Amino acid sequence: MLYKAEIFGKDPKNPERVYYITADNIVDATIKARVKLKEENPNDELRVGRVEEVKGDVVDVSLP
Repeated sequence: MLYKAEIFGKDPKNPERVYYITADNIVDATIKARVKLKEENPNDELRVGRVEEVKGDVVDVSLP
C-alpha cells in the first residue's frame, strides 16, 4: 500500500515536506519515513508527523 508521511519542523501546522512510501502497514511506513529522514538530514530538527494511507487509485508518473 502507499502511505503519505508529512515531515514537520518548527511550524506544527505546515509540513516542510511530504514523503510517499510503499509499505505493508502504517507502522512499517512510519519506520521507513524516519529512516529516510535521518539519512537525508542527520542533524536536522525535523520529525515525522502524520502518516496516512493514500486512498483511491495511485498512478506512477515517475520517468524511466
